[in-house]
Amino acid sequence: MNKLWNASRFVQMNLDEEDIITTNLDELSLDLPEKWIINRLNQTALKVNKELEKFRFNEAAKAIYEFTWSDFCDWYIEIAKTRFYGDDKQKAKESQAVCIFVIKGILTLLHPYAPFITEEIWSYFKNDTDKDLIVSPWIKGDKSHQDINADDSVDLLKQIVTAVRTIRSSMNVPQDKKANVLIRGVGENRSKIEAFENIIIALGRIDKLTLADEIEKPSQTATAVVQKMELFVPLKGLIDLDQEMERLSKRMNELSGHLENTEKKLANKNFVDRAPDNVVKHENQKLQDMTAEFNLVKANLDMLQ
Repeated sequence: MNKLWNASRFVQMNLDEEDIITTNLDELSLDLPEKWIINRLNQTALKVNKELEKFRFNEAAKAIYEFTWSDFCDWYIEIAKTRFYGDDKQKAKESQAVCIFVIKGILTLLHPYAPFITEEIWSYFKNDTDKDLIVSPWIKGDKSHQDINADDSVDLLKQIVTAVRTIRSSMNVPQDKKANVLIRGVGENRSKIEAFENIIIALGRIDKLTLADEIEKPSQTATAVVQKMELFVPLKGLIDLDQEMERLSKRMNELSGHLENTEKKLANKNFVDRAPDNVVKHENQKLQDMTAEFNLVKANLDMLQ
């Protein structure tokens, strides 16, 4: 519940009293991220009701958890920050209204599981016409409402940002360094990406985002593929290339030794026959994990050479 509490406090601290009173979404012209999170709330409500009807309370709770922690806290709150701290006051107002709407929806769905904490958070967002949460209307969801365009567009945004973050993490790019990102082969995705450009730049900690159908791949560049598009992050100036190559080479040598020892152990018939099944299973899993890491480290080293 800490994550929901923190997200709710963040939203509350960015609201004026009038924002809580005026939250009629029908009067607002919402952008795709706002349509997406509302759509995801609706789909979650449908899923929760379906599971509750079958008395699968754990599955209903899982659906609420995944929506709250992943869609809302991990993604939409981060998008909302670009609205709250941006220059467009209208977009900030729209995002504030959507945050209130979604938080109230989450609290309603969570109330049977955590009545006291949800009632407390609900009190922060009550307007003059709201009753206490325990006697407020339940959310059933609307099967006729599904915004596939919003889902697809935000999914593309998430994939691009995740690809950039993964590269930054795997290549040890410092948090205070902003990267240049080039995307080749954008095609029909150009308009979607351009619509989210400011959000992608903020969430990916990007200095400059370049979109092109054809563009030369820079040297010493980390690469990812997103929906058949190639994403390039030039590393020169972001990291100490010599130091990073030395670190990766050292890690490759360490992994190579560990892999050799584990392979010998698993090739030993006496070990496999006499060791408990869970120990053999653990060694096999360790071998798979180390092989995956070795391949990733090698790929990163090849990029830099």
